[in-house]
Amino acid sequence: MIKKKIPIFPCLLLLFLFLVALSFSKEKSDLGQLPILKDIVLSKSKSVFEVKILSNLYLTHRHFELSNPNRIIIDLYSLEDIQTSRYFEVNDFGIRAIRVGMFKTDIARVVFDLTEKVPPYKIEEIERGLKVSFWSEEAAQMKRQELKIEGVKEKEQPKAFPEKEGSKELKEIKEFLDKMSENSEESKRILKDLADVLNQIQAKRRKEEKKFVRIEALGNYFQPAEKALKDVYKNGMMYGAELNIGIWESLELWLAQKYFSKKAIEEVSGEERKISLIPLEGGLKYRLKKGTVNPYFGVGAGYYQYKEVNLSGEIKDKKIGFIGLGGCFFKIKSGLIFDIYAHYSYCRVTSGANKINVGGFRVGVGFGFEY
Repeated sequence: MIKKKIPIFPCLLLLFLFLVALSFSKEKSDLGQLPILKDIVLSKSKSVFEVKILSNLYLTHRHFELSNPNRIIIDLYSLEDIQTSRYFEVNDFGIRAIRVGMFKTDIARVVFDLTEKVPPYKIEEIERGLKVSFWSEEAAQMKRQELKIEGVKEKEQPKAFPEKEGSKELKEIKEFLDKMSENSEESKRILKDLADVLNQIQAKRRKEEKKFVRIEALGNYFQPAEKALKDVYKNGMMYGAELNIGIWESLELWLAQKYFSKKAIEEVSGEERKISLIPLEGGLKYRLKKGTVNPYFGVGAGYYQYKEVNLSGEIKDKKIGFIGLGGCFFKIKSGLIFDIYAHYSYCRVTSGANKINVGGFRVGVGFGFEY
């Protein structure tokens, strides 16, 4: 009677995969990095006060004003953390203080507390951040005067074409251009709001497509492709574990360890035989869609350890094989997933004087978590 051995290697692999998943759940990886508010730098001259809001990545933002008391609000979207001071006392240029905090889980808010009315200001995008400029009343008045002079100069420029008296078409074009000029500020604001919305959508998409880790416990029904094996051992269950790591958008790297073992008695000779197969497989998967339902397909290679015991003795061999796969996993709740898949593998090993294919068709399910 052959004594049943406990498959130690798959147990060790399951323990390793559990520790990897635990480490990913406790520590935030650099994969899929989100912006971090690194610093707020204040600089002041006689006529201008500048506030630079600096990050490690591009910032998506919106701003608005509130009254009673008067405030200027800047919301920073898809922000992971704040690593700067959260309070700055100013008491100049109509600003009492600047406060910083997390308004929501991924939205930081910068608040300018004002002493009285809203001072003249401008918000500009700079490399990896924003610049907020405040002017004194005198400087603001000078700037308005400069813009007014520039506007007069532009009007004094010759027309691109002479307007003929009584030309209805030219008159309509002029009226349209005048109307566009009057509404230029409103048009700019609308375009700016549209750009903010698009940036928010892109930031959300980047966040959804950030790199991930998925770990699964697997069980599948294995049908050997080799007729000689199928006649003796029929079909059977194969167990294992799988680790998936997102590497770029919808592409992921996978690594799996599985174990198949079965005893059988030949009908003709009555000989007892036992086979064990331990494939270590890995490759690439492509996720067709991200969401609750996630279909995928992939390819890979495997290192197959084959052993068979019969009355003649023990036969062992190790070879490289190939695998193709497809499936779909479902996100249930809180990272829990349920996976349905089908694999086909091919690997030829030496069994006595013959070459046999120890691969075959597998259909199975998996349970696990995605972080």
